[in-house]
Amino acid sequence: MLKKTLIIINIIFLIVTLKAGAFISVREPRGRFLKVKAFDVGQGDSIMLQAPNSSIDILIDAGGEPEELLAKIQQTMLLGDNFLDVVILTHAHQDHLNALVEILEI
Repeated sequence: MLKKTLIIINIIFLIVTLKAGAFISVREPRGRFLKVKAFDVGQGDSIMLQAPNSSIDILIDAGGEPEELLAKIQQTMLLGDNFLDVVILTHAHQDHLNALVEILEI
C-alpha cells in the first residue's frame, strides 16, 4: 500500500512540475539557448533557427507547400516580427526551395 501511495505522489509531482515548466517557457519566448525548429513539410526540408536573447530568425531551406510553411514560420516567430534575417539554401533541389519565392515576397 505504501508503495502505491509513493508512486501516486511521484506521478502528481511530475505532472505539477511539467505544467509549471510549460508555463514558464510560454512566459519567456526567447531563452539563453539557440532554438532549433524542424518543420514537418512533407516531402522537403525546412529548419528555423532563432538566436537566444535577440530577434534573429534564420531559415534553412524552404521545402514543402508555401502556405503551410509560411503558417509554421509565423507561428514560430515572435509576435510582430515578420522579418527573416537570414535565408540559407543548402542546394537547388525542388524539395529544398519549393516555397522560397513566396516566402521572400512577404
